[in-house]
Amino acid sequence: MGSIPITRSTFSLFPVLNDSNPKEEPPAVRTPLDRVLDFLESFWKSRKQSDGIYHRLIRWCRLGVIILNVSYLLALCLVLLLLEFYGERNLTLCLLLYLPPQGWLLPLAALVPINLLIHPRWALVAPVSALIVIGIYMDWQWRNWETPEGSSLVVMSNNVGQNNKQSMRPFMADVNPSIVVLQEAGRKGAFERDYPDWNVDAHGEFTLLSRHPILEVRPINEALYEDQTVAVRFLIEWENQKIAIYNTHFPSPRDQLKALAGKPLALGLIGFGPLKEKRIAYHESWLARVETADALAAIVSSDPLPSLLVGDLNFPNHGAGYHRASEHLTDCFEEKGRGFGFTFPGTSRNPLTGFGPWMRIDYIFCNSKWNTLKAVSEKDRTSQHRAISASLELSP
Repeated sequence: MGSIPITRSTFSLFPVLNDSNPKEEPPAVRTPLDRVLDFLESFWKSRKQSDGIYHRLIRWCRLGVIILNVSYLLALCLVLLLLEFYGERNLTLCLLLYLPPQGWLLPLAALVPINLLIHPRWALVAPVSALIVIGIYMDWQWRNWETPEGSSLVVMSNNVGQNNKQSMRPFMADVNPSIVVLQEAGRKGAFERDYPDWNVDAHGEFTLLSRHPILEVRPINEALYEDQTVAVRFLIEWENQKIAIYNTHFPSPRDQLKALAGKPLALGLIGFGPLKEKRIAYHESWLARVETADALAAIVSSDPLPSLLVGDLNFPNHGAGYHRASEHLTDCFEEKGRGFGFTFPGTSRNPLTGFGPWMRIDYIFCNSKWNTLKAVSEKDRTSQHRAISASLELSP
């Protein structure tokens, strides 16, 4: 008899040898990584489903990107509007007013890559923001310069304090002024020796060099800042008539700004105890600066002679102080300048500003009896202040 082949069915004939109830294997333990991988798999497969989690997540991300961009643009516009028209009336805005405006574009470093990755259309927020900050707030100017029809007066101004031993003569040679208005000078004898062909006169730190006769010098006591003289009126004979040059220099707010940037400010703004008194004192000081600018500009505007307000006002061309002055007088650079006209600081270590200045705090304002032909600022000098110049003619 032949041998019987043994197969799996063979054991079914022998219940004893066949384990009809084998033990079930325990389910495999699922780790968090397994769950993540399962989610990613289902997420990837849901791409083909319009209402799947993939498309829902994309919609949420795009909505989030839109909210981020709109919030940034609204916050940017709100802050710049407050700086422009409210400025020194709030201590926090006082500090922000003197910071490099290019810093308001820093959030774009994060927003632009996010926009390109999730919602490319919103990448347009970058040029729009740049236009708002650089083109509008930083006040880029492009004006055609006029040729004088008759005699023109070229005026130059410079705060020569802390000039890093950098001469203003190269700029003088470029603009060829007939009147040079200086602040933080106060060395009449030295200027008389250095400029023997010029008429030189001074009062305190205020000095004036003129190709024309200087008839009178007097301080303006009708507009003082905390009992300090901030302007001196020089009466000059030009083209057989008298003109008035108001040489001005407002005290630097440097110490106040350092105090505002410190820890006491944060507590002082809340207003506890003696810190509240300090906050009130700082606030009143800034408001006094604005009121003095307003009073001085009104004096120059009402002068019966063709008059100029020239010098270092120590506030940027934004904020309440500037707008008070420009309500009475014409800013020559705003009228006929090119570029930004930045004058301070002459050099910096800030890469955002190209290691150069980011504020225009030196001005030439004129009353209604003048017509501005041209206004320029010094292009490159490592002194604390860069010089400015304007060409003017009498209005017909």
